[in-house]
Amino acid sequence: MVPIETLPEPAADLPSPEWLSEMGDDLRRLKDAVRRLPRRQREVFVLREYCGLSYEDLASTLGVRPGTIMSRLNRARRAITAAVQEERHE
Repeated sequence: MVPIETLPEPAADLPSPEWLSEMGDDLRRLKDAVRRLPRRQREVFVLREYCGLSYEDLASTLGVRPGTIMSRLNRARRAITAAVQEERHE
């Protein structure tokens, strides 16, 4: 047996279980919203946000103009934001 007084204090900067649960829920909402995007918006979003491709690289890779990339990315971000907020309020 170890006396409780000898145990170290828990670190103050560790996230709470509640915070971890909320972050897990938010991550699930984000993944679900990305999966529901139309294919063209999803591919632009994933390549930009997860792979870090520039607009020029995206345009070259996908064979479209940079303006098309910006438009698809804007639509994807708006759709994801709306879907996550909607599900959060249900």
